[in-house]
Amino acid sequence: GRDGSIRISVRSGEPAGREVWEQDCIEIFFDNDPLEIIGRNGNHYTPATFRLFVLPRLDKEKQLVSWLDPKSSFKATDFKHTVKVSPDGYEAVITIPAEKVSGIIGLDIKASDALPGKKAHRTVAWSKAKRGYIYRSAFNLIKFSQKKAEKTNSSTAELNWNGGSPWKKTENGEFTIDYQNKGWPRLISKQPVQAGKFYKATFECKRDGDSIPNVYLRINDGVGKDFGTRNCTFNTWTTQCAYFPVSKDGTSNVIWGFDPKAEGKLTVRNGTFEEVTPEMMKQNLVLNGNFEDETVKGAGFWRNRNWKESAFPGKIVTVPDFLNGEKSLELPFGSGITSVRVPMEKGKTYEISFWAKGTKDAVISSSLSLWSIRKHTGKHFWRSRNFKLGTEWKQYKFEITLPTDEETYPDLKDRTGEISIGVNTKDGKYYLDDISYCEK
Repeated sequence: GRDGSIRISVRSGEPAGREVWEQDCIEIFFDNDPLEIIGRNGNHYTPATFRLFVLPRLDKEKQLVSWLDPKSSFKATDFKHTVKVSPDGYEAVITIPAEKVSGIIGLDIKASDALPGKKAHRTVAWSKAKRGYIYRSAFNLIKFSQKKAEKTNSSTAELNWNGGSPWKKTENGEFTIDYQNKGWPRLISKQPVQAGKFYKATFECKRDGDSIPNVYLRINDGVGKDFGTRNCTFNTWTTQCAYFPVSKDGTSNVIWGFDPKAEGKLTVRNGTFEEVTPEMMKQNLVLNGNFEDETVKGAGFWRNRNWKESAFPGKIVTVPDFLNGEKSLELPFGSGITSVRVPMEKGKTYEISFWAKGTKDAVISSSLSLWSIRKHTGKHFWRSRNFKLGTEWKQYKFEITLPTDEETYPDLKDRTGEISIGVNTKDGKYYLDDISYCEK
């Protein structure tokens, strides 16, 4: 969590009918989306803005008061506090769940001092603003580095690939192949699984040369055809990823392989396999969504939105003006990216969000699509949103609730879909950062 402390020597006695801010009080003004502007006025509070009041002189169960918008992503039980009272004052520590805190926040802190039975006769604010309860634009801005994922009960296993010729295993445990469009050479890892759960496989891969093979990461759980996703390879070490739903208890084969008519040289290493827990579903499922994570290499979570093109259209570059980190994904206008298949379940709501800017004004679109990799039938579920793209960084986000009617949308049975982001305008570039997809 995020925490902080403040010390002040004041005593105001019992509330005596006073408002919380009229007593001995620490008031915290928090804005989780400080760059959002409502209408023409950046001062107005948004659903992402809230206030916390710490009342150190009251009983513990009355010491913390939260004022939240009904649409806030936070709830009152999210906040924890401790207050230590000493002869010369008190110290308060507030803890806020880190997984709900954005990369940049607006924050102000005000301490009020009151005499017994009297309204506060003096206050001091970090921003020195006198009306923070009205003007959120006066809050101080704080930028955080890459947030660490919350610990979960998920266990991680090694993939421990097995592969026959033409795959070759090196002394350091890497697998290499020079595929000449003959047969279906595959690496296979057997993993224990449970029905109804999601799993994630990740490993590192490097391509040698300009020939870009058609590759895939799949699973066979003994129910129907292999299930999986297409992947894009790069000439540098890149972390590959796939999410799998499982419908049968037992042992599944995780498979990395080639489609025919695609020559290429590849090296593979460092594979892991883990369950995607319900807690993880509510965190960002995009691998390296801010392009800063040193434990994740490259942009292998994505591929070219144009399915006819194997080459990845973008590159990770240094963009020092972004609010969180220095690396962003650069793409030419007229191109887009599509994710690996991500987990989702019927009837649930999911949020897609990202930051973007362009070299000129344009329209940027984002979509979520369900299309069975085994066999598409019935009606295609596809939802898209268009946004005005400007030359300054701005966050874009929207929510999608999946239908429940599997008869109309049989693709729901696959329990996965794909996210796409792109710009159709020509002659220019755009940049993406802090891409997120999670269950609400």
